[in-house]
Amino acid sequence: SNCVWVENLDRSNKLGTMDASFRAAATFFRRAPLQLDHKTTVVRLYRHCLKAVVSWGVDRDIVNEEATRIRGLFDENRQASGPESTRLIREANEQLAQYTHPDKYVVPYMPGGSKFMRNAPPPLEAVFPNGIPEDIKQNEQPVHPDQVPYRFRPENDPILIDAMAKSMI
Repeated sequence: SNCVWVENLDRSNKLGTMDASFRAAATFFRRAPLQLDHKTTVVRLYRHCLKAVVSWGVDRDIVNEEATRIRGLFDENRQASGPESTRLIREANEQLAQYTHPDKYVVPYMPGGSKFMRNAPPPLEAVFPNGIPEDIKQNEQPVHPDQVPYRFRPENDPILIDAMAKSMI
């Protein structure tokens, strides 16, 4: 998910708004949540904080100042361990949820972005109506809707895109 706090939402409420066929597809493709180690959790939290700052920032200088302040807070608590680190992560997630922008910045070529699927490649059958040449057929790489080749995404699973939330589910 794009935001740490989204993982804490009640998933049954989210599934209750879908029709039965989409709910079945979403259930089929939804992966079990990953169990992350402490370092990965902190790194992801830091990245989400920076992304929230970029969503609110109108001037690069202000964004850089705020990013430096956030980095200082993370460095200040670098030596925390055990229950203290758990408390700090929980408080940071709560604060991140509070400051998350309602219409966050989306990279233009990702789902919800202005360039997403703008120039999707045409199907090879349309380009070669008399049959696809062998050399092209051998080099063809199937891609996900976000134009990422299947071989780059773990497990090569298809994705579901929630256009309203601007995220992949």
